[in-house]
Amino acid sequence: MHLSCRRVPWLIYRAEIAIGAGIGLASSVLGVAGGELLIPTLIFIFGADIRTAGSASILISLGIVLMGLWRYWRSNAIPQGRGIQRITFAMSAGVDYWCNTRRSRRRICAGHLS
Repeated sequence: MHLSCRRVPWLIYRAEIAIGAGIGLASSVLGVAGGELLIPTLIFIFGADIRTAGSASILISLGIVLMGLWRYWRSNAIPQGRGIQRITFAMSAGVDYWCNTRRSRRRICAGHLS
């Protein structure tokens, strides 16, 4: 007898939890945020388009990255004082320069993502 996903929603939830746990386990073992595994899973298994999958992967990975930065900061691995200000200034200057180039300004910074 064929089990339809519409008839057995608990089967879908268990599969989603198992996939998420597998990605979490593989990401923690590899020491990565998981985007390498999340994007193909969201596209091929859950049917998301590429932009949605990429955006969801970034949002999911953002918490992991912020937690890592917080732990580094607590262990004094990030330079204290003006180091963070210098890094922030350099990054914002690079983004500003990139947005002010001709091609990028028209496509990304003006809101046209295609």
